[in-house]
Amino acid sequence: APPKSEPQPSAKPARPAIPARSTADCRRLQELKNRAVGALENEKLADAEHALVELLELEPHDPLGYRNLAVVRLLQLKANSATAEQAQQAVEQLLRHDDSSAAKELGGRVGVAAADLQPDASAREAALTRAVTLLKAASDEDPSNVACNYAIFEAARYASSAPLQATAKM
Repeated sequence: APPKSEPQPSAKPARPAIPARSTADCRRLQELKNRAVGALENEKLADAEHALVELLELEPHDPLGYRNLAVVRLLQLKANSATAEQAQQAVEQLLRHDDSSAAKELGGRVGVAAADLQPDASAREAALTRAVTLLKAASDEDPSNVACNYAIFEAARYASSAPLQATAKM
């Protein structure tokens, strides 16, 4: 009898091939990245957002572009210059392109900030539950991430539902 083969772990979906780019296109992408990061570092959030949106139109498979856009939307959310829906949309885009623990943690942090803007208690609780789910997934992947574990505690301890509060007592 032929030897049994070990089951192979499922591979992540292959990243689409990077298209060949002209020197001018590469310069433009680098310029947009530099402009976005510089604007983000200088808290010029609208400028960072515009540069990142343009960069992602030109390079739609760049996970760092989506991560930076989610950071911008989180900061805009905290400054009341973005809606919870805009921030959540940025997280959804990020998670479609990046399934790392860092992306999940960022998604959870955006979710916690968005939950604070919900108009009623049930919507807030649902948003907190989604946020804690992402934070727990990030923590499970990287148990040494103390900041993520603290974010779970902070998000869950003010929840109104007992199951979510229990999460804070991990």
